[in-house]
Amino acid sequence: MPQPYSNDLRRKFFEVYDRGEVSLKELATRFGVSESWAKKLSARRSQSGQIEIRTWRHGPKSRVTGAIREWMQEQMRGQPDLTLLELQQRLEQVQQLHLSLGWIWILLRRWGLRHKKNASRAGARPGRDSVASPGVVGANSRTGSGMSGVCG
Repeated sequence: MPQPYSNDLRRKFFEVYDRGEVSLKELATRFGVSESWAKKLSARRSQSGQIEIRTWRHGPKSRVTGAIREWMQEQMRGQPDLTLLELQQRLEQVQQLHLSLGWIWILLRRWGLRHKKNASRAGARPGRDSVASPGVVGANSRTGSGMSGVCG
């Protein structure tokens, strides 16, 4: 998509036009812009007094303000094993802000914050050396039922 004409060009364009020496059509040719652009900008200046480039924002303004971001980061630092659901519930209770779990996850990832306990994930599964041979039950008290024999 082409870039909009600079504010400097717009100001110079209207400095010359305001002197009343030339028409919009002649001025557009001199400045290398289209006549329709000149007419639209002139109409906009007449209506609102603005000629500067408008800032364009994609989508609605975020409800996650800087203060809420700081609060969420503090919550994650204070309790690193906080689940997304627990964080969502705290947000609703304390900050009166409802965010979906997906959006909370995206924000945490964007800010570089973790929301899982890595230590618990490592201990959730026994290591390779503590697993019984395939088909043998009761070889290890952690993995078997305590009864010896062969699984069928």
